[in-house]
Amino acid sequence: MASHASFLSNLRYWAFHVSLNAGPSFIIACAITDGHLGRRIAGMVPGVLCFIFGYALVTSSSRYQWRMADGHFHKALRLATRIRSSMAVVGIVGSIAWIPALKVQALSCLSLFELYAGLLAGMLVQAFGEISVVRNARIFFTGNVPGERAQSVWLGDMDSVIPTFLTTITEGFILSALMFALAGFIYMVLVTKEKHGRL
Repeated sequence: MASHASFLSNLRYWAFHVSLNAGPSFIIACAITDGHLGRRIAGMVPGVLCFIFGYALVTSSSRYQWRMADGHFHKALRLATRIRSSMAVVGIVGSIAWIPALKVQALSCLSLFELYAGLLAGMLVQAFGEISVVRNARIFFTGNVPGERAQSVWLGDMDSVIPTFLTTITEGFILSALMFALAGFIYMVLVTKEKHGRL
């Protein structure tokens, strides 16, 4: 196992990057002024914390540290993380900036990643909720009256706490997959460049 100091340093690193990358999604959630902001935040924050601790645990493991001994792998993941965070910064700054051109560019980044990933995650969570066992469990806990069931803070509509948490987790996996795909591409470029340099 990795040392305590290594875990804490990884925890700080991922707390910064995961929180930063979650920023655009929080802005999108806050922009929807329908009275359910508190529920959405209560579902999103635990989801973000799961990824912070999850990444910190994985990157502190001895197996991961052994893999990081490959300089190309380390460089590729760090670069992919920085690119992903830079896009989040553009999205955050652009969405609150008064510069129209920058705002348009930022919103296009948001729609390409966070918005579409969020929509896909929401569709997957909705499909999961339609499974008979899940639907029956929700009815058991929230009642058989559709109107009352939809108003449940925990298991109501998609803006309630648990569906928002599940959507956040699903969206996080989708965006993480994209980031690791980018890291894989960068890794292949670095390896290819090194091979050609040795010829």
